[in-house]
Amino acid sequence: MLFVGTGIVAATATLGMAFGARTAAVFFVGVTLYNLFAGVNYAAASAVAFDIMGIDNPLAATQYALLMAACNVAISTVIWGDSRGYKHFGARGALLADAAFSIFTGAIMLIVIKVWGGTGREHRINIDAAAELL
Repeated sequence: MLFVGTGIVAATATLGMAFGARTAAVFFVGVTLYNLFAGVNYAAASAVAFDIMGIDNPLAATQYALLMAACNVAISTVIWGDSRGYKHFGARGALLADAAFSIFTGAIMLIVIKVWGGTGREHRINIDAAAELL
């Protein structure tokens, strides 16, 4: 759910820049909010990767690299879409394309969570027990 929430807030910041006044203050606030929530999304992506890898995984480094590479494919796709928006509609088109990707992806994630459940692992990791393994 963290991905969805931060994605929607980032999309709101992007929409604010697309439809807001073309001033430095609007751009500064929009970019600051967007980057703040992008950072939260990176942290959430790492948390999901660590949850997928589990504890005492001999392939953890490789698995983490592959999962983060998959995140970069998504980022590259959004950048490509933003460039198409800019090509056809200028700066506003790039911002609208970016917001559309976030909202569309968030909607798909909500559907996946609703259909397949969003409880995560069947057995939650006990932090105290994990600390004892170290």
